[in-house]
Amino acid sequence: HLCGYVVFKIMPSKIGSSRQYTLDAFKADIVQAYTNAGVKGEKVLFLLDEEELVDQDFLVYLADFITSGQSISHLFTYEEQTTIINSIRTEVTQAGLTYTRDVAWDFFLRTVKRNFRVCLIVSNAGSAFQARCREYPGFHKHVNIYWFPHWTKRLLIRHAGFHLRELRFMDRVSRENVAHMLATMHMVM
Repeated sequence: HLCGYVVFKIMPSKIGSSRQYTLDAFKADIVQAYTNAGVKGEKVLFLLDEEELVDQDFLVYLADFITSGQSISHLFTYEEQTTIINSIRTEVTQAGLTYTRDVAWDFFLRTVKRNFRVCLIVSNAGSAFQARCREYPGFHKHVNIYWFPHWTKRLLIRHAGFHLRELRFMDRVSRENVAHMLATMHMVM
């Protein structure tokens, strides 16, 4: 759990598996995540690393959701929609809404939008990231982007020193040495 959200990850390449993770498998995974968010009411964080984007078309489905939140209906078959609509009948009526197929589906979509978050992890803001932003403008118009640059060794030493400063069983030189060692270990990883 992360801030009350259940982390949902895809597994595009299972070790030793000869099966390829396809667009259909991605759609099935994202339908499952949407269903968890919309029917079960789970707060879902869809965590996707850029290495897991084995097909750039994965981003089409995420961009659709990010920009509108309403254009995910095509991912569900009529039977899946019917199952979802029937399973949220009580929640729809408890919300004071008149139960119809359209009202229930709209309720489901609003619940998904409220409970579903996407976290796309990219290694840098290089040309691949810039191309994605141009191709999918929703990624920079409708999302928050947090840049986490690499820490310099000097900052790592200072940060470790801050946390070690209260250790009284070490003298100042020992704390500095440990801070340097921790910074070096971090840089090696």
